[in-house]
Amino acid sequence: MRFAICAVLATLSCSGKAVDPPKAMEDAGGDVIDTPSTCVVQGSAPFAAQFHGELPDRYGPLLIEAWFPQGRLPGKTVAFRWAGEVGFATLDAAGSATVSLPDPCAPGLRLTLGASPGLAVKGTVNGSGRLSDAPRLIDLDVTLCPSGVPAVTTPSASPALRVFPTAVLSIKGVPADQASLAAIHATPEWDLLAVAADGFVVAPKTAFDPFVETTIDLAPARDIMGVPYGLGVATTLSLSAVVTDPAFEAGTLPDGAFIGTAPAIVSGRLLVPATKYVGDYYVMFGLGDAKGAKSVRLRHRLVCEGPTGAATIRLISERGEIVLATPRCKSDPVDELVPLPAGGRWALEASAARNQIGCRADGSYAPAAYELDEFAFE
Repeated sequence: MRFAICAVLATLSCSGKAVDPPKAMEDAGGDVIDTPSTCVVQGSAPFAAQFHGELPDRYGPLLIEAWFPQGRLPGKTVAFRWAGEVGFATLDAAGSATVSLPDPCAPGLRLTLGASPGLAVKGTVNGSGRLSDAPRLIDLDVTLCPSGVPAVTTPSASPALRVFPTAVLSIKGVPADQASLAAIHATPEWDLLAVAADGFVVAPKTAFDPFVETTIDLAPARDIMGVPYGLGVATTLSLSAVVTDPAFEAGTLPDGAFIGTAPAIVSGRLLVPATKYVGDYYVMFGLGDAKGAKSVRLRHRLVCEGPTGAATIRLISERGEIVLATPRCKSDPVDELVPLPAGGRWALEASAARNQIGCRADGSYAPAAYELDEFAFE
């Protein structure tokens, strides 16, 4: 998703200046920034501000952004963003607020906008990056003054988006106005979850019907300052056919029977991905109508490079129901009988992604290929 962002920078009344930290804070890896008497964060009209600092030991800049869509007034909203993490709070009677922002490798930050000048920042962060093999925890106890303003949303025509029926659509940008997201809707009508974040995310509450093209109207979305993102619609990819050869003896799949990563049929078994290297992949293909069947039998396995590997195998119904299957790393496919809550058309989804959540990519979660020998509704 691309849309124009116009950077607008302005110098406010003051900026923080580094001073020599106390010995105890220096030993902890922290930093101190002074707070001149003019270091105020105030305004009765909508405004936004940036707060700049430096992590110790040359670990790079510290940037925190804040938005006050109705000014710094009691009962109004403030949003903070740091390193892609966003937190919202309601200003109390004194115009104060505290927000905690997580760091997956450390306790994270606690931001306090109080009666004292500036923004108080306390906590522990990882100064080496989230995927580093050598995380470095840094304790912070600083007060930052406003210096400049965040980039603003500039609405522009957006390209059409195509998404998978189970996809979480993430729009990056200025944090969204949560109230505006309530007007995002799908055709045919479908229950959606839309949440303000670093921009916002939209997803079906379960899954979209994999056999019907669904459009999601994103035009109502606005950022927290009330500016439209300028988005159009997103459309789901859909299946127009189902597998007619459950044992894969013919060696081919009907046109429209799958979406996503192209599978291969090798010696009567469906294999995804078709390449030797197993990276991130996603595929969904139509199994057909279960009619009165209570379950589906899958003769399948994960094809793993070592003793462990990961992939997610799910069954998706035309009503958006999701049922998890649990194949294992095996030398040959084995039968798994998966109960189904209802009849109707079902699709099978196979996906894998290298785990990069936390401080580093974990090799034990290397993607595994998926092999399906045959299936049958029973």
